[in-house]
Amino acid sequence: MKTLAAILLFVALAYANDSSEWGQGGGRTSTNCTCGYTNKEAGRIVGGRNTGVNEYPLIAGITYRGRPSFIFCGGTIITERHVVTAAHCNPGPGKALDVVLAEHDTQSSRESKTTIIAVQSMINHEQYNQRGNTENDVALLVLASKIPFQRTIGPACFPKANLNIVGSKVRVIGWGALYSNGPQPNILQKVDLDVKPISDCSKVYPGITAGQLCTYTLKKDACQGDSGGPVIWLDPATNRYTVVGIVSYGYGCAQPGAPGVNTAVSAYRDWILNKITQTVPGVATCQNK
Repeated sequence: MKTLAAILLFVALAYANDSSEWGQGGGRTSTNCTCGYTNKEAGRIVGGRNTGVNEYPLIAGITYRGRPSFIFCGGTIITERHVVTAAHCNPGPGKALDVVLAEHDTQSSRESKTTIIAVQSMINHEQYNQRGNTENDVALLVLASKIPFQRTIGPACFPKANLNIVGSKVRVIGWGALYSNGPQPNILQKVDLDVKPISDCSKVYPGITAGQLCTYTLKKDACQGDSGGPVIWLDPATNRYTVVGIVSYGYGCAQPGAPGVNTAVSAYRDWILNKITQTVPGVATCQNK
């Protein structure tokens, strides 16, 4: 047992020190299907940095039909027909949407071969209220056709119920503004944030609940255009990325003392799974065995 513990500790330290191995699997726990993986051929969110080309196959960009280079919200692939995002990204009736997959630089078609799939329907949480209620900011996109899973496109791992990651680091990915009301980058950005207790957010935003995920790191944050996008956590048991949050809202971007508020995916696990079953019976999420 001591030998096994030493080996696991060595592996954990190797992953911690070599970020190129993050998301590559090989942990002590496996998943029921391939998910949350990264590509290593890498080489704004506020205070972030460029991702590598197709580094995160789980990212989806949400666009208006016919405008593939204008990504106004993000999303996370969770099944071959579903993308999870924020309810406040819903533009309302009559707006045809697409998702853009395997995107990297929105102004270039050379570095990555993208796939565009029509959104068949967007299902908002029934209790979400766009006129001021910040809870239940979750929606499910049902796609008109199957996502072609491949090296550059694939699902995030889906969280278990009641997942508690307070004190952990999470990663936010998106094409959102580089600073409050600033320009949006062409290249997909990534930034690491600290998960804080809900009480930290409740001091700034009254009414925060256990269904939300509080993040704060000085001079780093999500920003306009990152809404709905992935908040992912590197599960040390699997060395794969699990989607734990959906970018929701906050005061400004990287404003001192103002945390970011995200929808906690594990809190809406049952709602998401029920909608998946109702819309496309037979498809499933990937998660720890």
